[in-house]
Amino acid sequence: MKPEVADRLTKLLLLLGSAADGEVLNAARALVRVLDAEDMDLHDLAGALALVPGRAAPASMSPADPTAAWSRPSPESTTDALGIHCERGYLTPWKTAAFDLLKMNQTVPKRYGGKCLLPHQILILQRIQHGGTPTIAEAHAIRRMDSLLRTAQRAQQADPKAA
Repeated sequence: MKPEVADRLTKLLLLLGSAADGEVLNAARALVRVLDAEDMDLHDLAGALALVPGRAAPASMSPADPTAAWSRPSPESTTDALGIHCERGYLTPWKTAAFDLLKMNQTVPKRYGGKCLLPHQILILQRIQHGGTPTIAEAHAIRRMDSLLRTAQRAQQADPKAA
């Protein structure tokens, strides 16, 4: 992460402690925008905080810990071995996710951000669609592809000219 981005995130995190509700809301939204611009999300930020010296990693949290729900399962977990967590929170099998991503890549026009997958990404999805299991690195790449294509799909749906 670039130092200027880290500084911006630090300032925004500190603003979350403000007594003014509007300032807290604006800081939270700005925090998410900065993370989005860096192709990251709150899970990446939480993971980065877990790596800070002197802090316990999220894996060491007990299930009784109320903050345990904030942590995304590690790629080695059984749920990630089965599939990808979609926007609605349920688990989609890798095979179904690969099929959906390949379909979205073909159907969403390029002007909205579709047709963006590279040949090696398409090959990974095709292998998984035919019963393969992604590696940890591929699972992370698929999550990014999912985010990118779903954003493109939402852009297409929001365009009144597309209807």
